[in-house]
Amino acid sequence: MALLTLNINKENTSMRYTAIYRALIALGLSLDFIGYSAQVFAAGSSPPAVTAWVVNKNGVTGSSPDATLNSLAVQIPANVSSVSSTASKVYIQTSGVPSYPTGPFPGNPAYASNIQAIYGIPLNPQPNLSNTLTEVGLGAIGVFVNGVAIFSYADAFSYQNQGVWHQDANVFEGQSFDTAPGHPAPLRNATTAVSGYLPGEYHHHQSPTSLREELGDDGTHHSPILGFAVDGYPIYGPYGYANPNGSGGLVRIKSSYSLRNMNDRTSLADGTVLPASEDGPSIASVALGSYAEDYVYVKDSGHLDEHNGRFTVTPDYPNGTYAYFTTVDANGKGVFPYFLGPTYYGVVATQSSTAIPDHAAPQAGGSGNGAGALLPHH
Repeated sequence: MALLTLNINKENTSMRYTAIYRALIALGLSLDFIGYSAQVFAAGSSPPAVTAWVVNKNGVTGSSPDATLNSLAVQIPANVSSVSSTASKVYIQTSGVPSYPTGPFPGNPAYASNIQAIYGIPLNPQPNLSNTLTEVGLGAIGVFVNGVAIFSYADAFSYQNQGVWHQDANVFEGQSFDTAPGHPAPLRNATTAVSGYLPGEYHHHQSPTSLREELGDDGTHHSPILGFAVDGYPIYGPYGYANPNGSGGLVRIKSSYSLRNMNDRTSLADGTVLPASEDGPSIASVALGSYAEDYVYVKDSGHLDEHNGRFTVTPDYPNGTYAYFTTVDANGKGVFPYFLGPTYYGVVATQSSTAIPDHAAPQAGGSGNGAGALLPHH
């Protein structure tokens, strides 16, 4: 292999790392020239995608401060029930219900039911080098380490159902969140109510404060892995190293999305002027920040790229990995785009897993602490 010599400042921004990383991958090269290599682990050790999970080993169930919801929750085993893996994927079997309390969900017709989900997460994630990136879309875009679904910033609606101004679920659905904060989405084709509630898939659209409390993610150390996106890359909490090479101390990681400077909703962030029929509601009537299109990506204005991630060293990946980050403000409140941007960084399989292959090897998983006590952290 020919020697590639580049003059690169390690303090470069994450967008430059991302561009270089993609270019080198396309050439079949590594990132060793800047002290990084992609997801390399010691012989005999298991990658974080195998060991990070909170496995229920003591029979803990869901719970709720609401008596009716609690009567349903206590029948459901909490967190991840099993972890198994092949050479290419780790398979997570989960009820989708956490060990921390859920509900009540004001105005929501659903409860956090046992969805009996199986997630297949790639063990060797690959960046998407094509010209067509995969949109995050609706539904689960990943899974938290406790088996709860990760949803994007979007809900299923847009202004006047035109598909132009897409609602931020944290704004339009926030009143139905519990204190975690999360809520259930009624399962597709669910028509039979149980104790007055429809079965639903519990999920978070923004920083899962109850999970972060369980994991000890309080800003005194690098955030732990909170989950994995369906493209296989880890999603960290909001605290990381100031510089991708691990230097600069701990900081709150900031996205590169910000509110647009506009007085009306008559154009998009790329300058496209909309026909009058596609104009959004006035900002006087619906506050700025209520729609995804109210935001603009400004390269290098934060720590993260347009996918809300960067290539970086972390305690779990001392040789570096691409990773998404949970974004919050100075008060700990989730801020756009919360987990992932509009598109995935990596290649996403066309079909999600519905069964665990017979040749998948059982794994111990992570802490095994199904009771929700503080887990070991970095």
